[in-house]
Amino acid sequence: MTLVTPAGTYSKSGLWPRVSNGPDLNHIAMGSEGNIGIITDAVIKVKKLPEVRIYDSILFPDFEVGIKFMHAVAMTNKYPTSIRLIDNTQFQFGQTLKPASNSMLHDFIDAAKKFYVINVKGFNPDKMAACTLLFEGDEEDQKALHKKILNIASKFGGMAAGAENGMKGYLLTFLIAYVRDFASQHYCAGESFETSCPWSNVSQLCQRVNKRIVDEAALAGFDEKKIWVSFRVT
Repeated sequence: MTLVTPAGTYSKSGLWPRVSNGPDLNHIAMGSEGNIGIITDAVIKVKKLPEVRIYDSILFPDFEVGIKFMHAVAMTNKYPTSIRLIDNTQFQFGQTLKPASNSMLHDFIDAAKKFYVINVKGFNPDKMAACTLLFEGDEEDQKALHKKILNIASKFGGMAAGAENGMKGYLLTFLIAYVRDFASQHYCAGESFETSCPWSNVSQLCQRVNKRIVDEAALAGFDEKKIWVSFRVT
């Protein structure tokens, strides 16, 4: 790639893989999301499309249980292509972005699902967390892995919530930056955070970061209702 920055231009012309003399600056450039410069050209690797792509989602009673599930998955030797746990704040936000329905049948099915989750399973709408899943690759391998992950989830009280919710969860990833920019025009500050720390500290880290942001926002004059903070574990 060629990266143009205010301090000069960086170019890596060789197509060889990572070397042992330090970090790969290509990774730094790609990971900066444009903050350190603009990529003007790049050579990319083309891979075959996966034989199968499977979406799914899982509901958990709360974020704490979801963290334990993610830890259990991390202890296995094989993971889905993508797996991300979102907290209740982000889960409820995703629900509000669902398009309006013009189908009485669809509305009835949604109401029945909601009744089952809340009244039969006993999940609290203000506490439940969701996990989105994506499996890509060889069909036989991915179907077996899918089953394995759902079996792990069941041990933590997780309930499969379907492929549609999984797909919408990933769609939200692409929408959230536009929603953030729209909200900023109405003086609302919002961000979601990736969480990277020892498993034993995930919950405490999220709670402390949330409190710090809300406290600092209050000092800056923000209305508490106009601060939006959420967390995910991927």
